[in-house]
Amino acid sequence: MKIVSYEELKDCYCQPWSGRLFELEQMVLEGLARYYLMDKDRVYASMALSRQLPYMLYSLQGEVQGKNILDLGCGSNDRSLEGNPYIKCDAMFEPWFCRGLEFLGAHAIGIDYRGLAGEDFVYYHRNLADADCLAMLADNSVDVANASMFFDSPFFKSKLGLDPVVVKQNLISQLKRVVKPDGMFVYSQ
Repeated sequence: MKIVSYEELKDCYCQPWSGRLFELEQMVLEGLARYYLMDKDRVYASMALSRQLPYMLYSLQGEVQGKNILDLGCGSNDRSLEGNPYIKCDAMFEPWFCRGLEFLGAHAIGIDYRGLAGEDFVYYHRNLADADCLAMLADNSVDVANASMFFDSPFFKSKLGLDPVVVKQNLISQLKRVVKPDGMFVYSQ
């Protein structure tokens, strides 16, 4: 498994498939808008896609169809955190990227600390700081694992009081088992 930060993939916009990027984003946004009856939420979905899709396409050489993509800290549709001063509890933190991957024909697997009930993609409610948080995933079953803005999440740091470096090391040891040998773990801080 190759481990790469988003920052190291600056050339992902210069790939042969990058011309399709805007077209793919628009196609997914139109599908999400119809399915979720989005209005103001469309901007959040657009932000999630534009921030993460280029790195997924790069990692998978332009093709996500049929790929198993694990999204760590994917976001939640659980609004029970309302009133928390660290987190704005609205559609911004919903699992837009996993939802979008499904529209592209990928097999999204979302994991988040908060609830994901009712989503159409495979999801797990797990604390990603736990030593066995990925135990439910089969060996060599994931093409790419993604963690966008997970390690510097305000909830992660302030609410749970966890050291991001320790959690990252724990996750990497588990990802080495579940991500295919020629797969990738891509992340942003």
